[in-house]
Amino acid sequence: MIIVDAPRKLHITQSIYRPGDRIRCLAEGNPAPFYRWTNVISGTVTQGDVFVISEDMVGNNYTFECTAINQLHSNSVTFSFAVKGIIIFVSLWSISQRKTSVKRLFLLPNEVPEWLDMIFVLSGILTLF
Repeated sequence: MIIVDAPRKLHITQSIYRPGDRIRCLAEGNPAPFYRWTNVISGTVTQGDVFVISEDMVGNNYTFECTAINQLHSNSVTFSFAVKGIIIFVSLWSISQRKTSVKRLFLLPNEVPEWLDMIFVLSGILTLF
């Protein structure tokens, strides 16, 4: 017996993302659907069920359409989201390796620890002299 069913039940839940976050578009269908992400404004298309938020998206709002497609039908969901984040470069000194490495952190504004505010204040004071 062959069961055929059109893609349905598309789910997207968040509205704020940061770089590195992955948005998964899930649909039920038989045969299994394939997926296409379309940036509604630019028309850019990306294939696959997972869309990865990139660094160059920080500070902007987007509207994307996820479309699930199989041989019978297609089903789409359109949603808007923002990409937020503060990019922080942290320089770490390794005593054992005797070298410095730089790491990038992406934090949402409510995730910035108090000690980081203090560092910015201190560095501002130190640069004045």
